[in-house]
Amino acid sequence: MSSWITDLDAALAYLNYRHAVISDYRGKCVVVTEWPPKTPISIQSFADFRRRYSNQYVYGPQFISQRETVAKFWLEHPNRLQYETLNEYYRKCYEDRGIDYLAPVPAELRPVYEEYRLNHSYALL
Repeated sequence: MSSWITDLDAALAYLNYRHAVISDYRGKCVVVTEWPPKTPISIQSFADFRRRYSNQYVYGPQFISQRETVAKFWLEHPNRLQYETLNEYYRKCYEDRGIDYLAPVPAELRPVYEEYRLNHSYALL
């Protein structure tokens, strides 16, 4: 992503592809990132997310100073990607990939599942 963005719809789509807000993760509202896809997620506070994108801007006449940081734009956008819980996020990710979330873990995904299970304190399924 370049440091100046003028296509706001493309910026929103890009950020929604990479990130999502989880409303209740252990009692906190956080941003999750799964990039590249199918890798372990990263969990960030809103403050850390703002720092991550503090040097990238969206440009448009609707902003008071003609520009706004990418983080502020996305975090305050009504169409940002958001889920209530991490399980809801995973369920949606699995559906998007054509995998039945409630089915037993397919053999080809067992190594990925085991890595998540061993490296994270929450259960993937």
